[in-house]
Amino acid sequence: MDEYQVGDRLDHFIIEAVIFEGALTRVYRARDMLTDLTVALKVPFGDILNQPVLYYHLQNEQRIGSHLSHPNIVRYIQRDQTRQYTIMEFVPGQDLKGVMISRGVMNFETARPVIQQVTEALTYLHRRGIRHLDIKPENIMLMPDGAVKLLDFGLAWSQSLPDLLSEDFLKPFGTPYYIAPEQLNGIRNDLRSDIYSLAVVLYEMLTGHLPYPRSLKLSKARQRLHMPPIPPRYFVSAISPAIQEILLKALERRPDDRYQTIEALQRDLEDPDRVPLTEERQRTHK
Repeated sequence: MDEYQVGDRLDHFIIEAVIFEGALTRVYRARDMLTDLTVALKVPFGDILNQPVLYYHLQNEQRIGSHLSHPNIVRYIQRDQTRQYTIMEFVPGQDLKGVMISRGVMNFETARPVIQQVTEALTYLHRRGIRHLDIKPENIMLMPDGAVKLLDFGLAWSQSLPDLLSEDFLKPFGTPYYIAPEQLNGIRNDLRSDIYSLAVVLYEMLTGHLPYPRSLKLSKARQRLHMPPIPPRYFVSAISPAIQEILLKALERRPDDRYQTIEALQRDLEDPDRVPLTEERQRTHK
């Protein structure tokens, strides 16, 4: 059974509503009859054993997510199950993509609290040898009280677990216009990839654009291996030179030229005025 209706039962859960529907999975809000708490269930369509990418994605999310405990990361719940699906805490609110569509371009002071909370989540992950590798607005939830939750560990990498996605698949994973250049070349263990993707998200929040053309084609995405990003002040001149400096450093094509840790990026975002400016990153033309 692929589609559950309100009132249907799935193991110990009663379905209450559909909260998201994608191409391969549907996410339900449900009541946990064992705890009487509201949870979210990510349920795949069809025979998952005949969809190896989806199967590995869900398996990866469960085995990595089950060991995480941080206020800015969605909590995963482990239970006996009669079929493959993912159980998570229910996060009320809206994903960052929806917020960006409804609000439009944000200034740095509005965007900073969101990005700071994501950096807290990434600091936690990186110190535990985990790379998220799928940082994008759709995976960042904003709650009504201002709290932020990072979602979706289906593409994540952990130094303590075999990397099934790398071992069995050659195609790079992730949304092409958010992933780092090295991910396009199959590298999945570099923490600086998350720094790059977070910079793309902040860039989009501040400008309404991406630093490269938006395309799902890998051939288009690979252009960033050779081309510099468009300076954010080309789109919004009100962005400060210091913020542009931070963004373009985080968006360097070579990981060695970027921020080397999420903590270093976090420090500069907390106090942009201390950031020294460089001539190359202060251009405002394409």
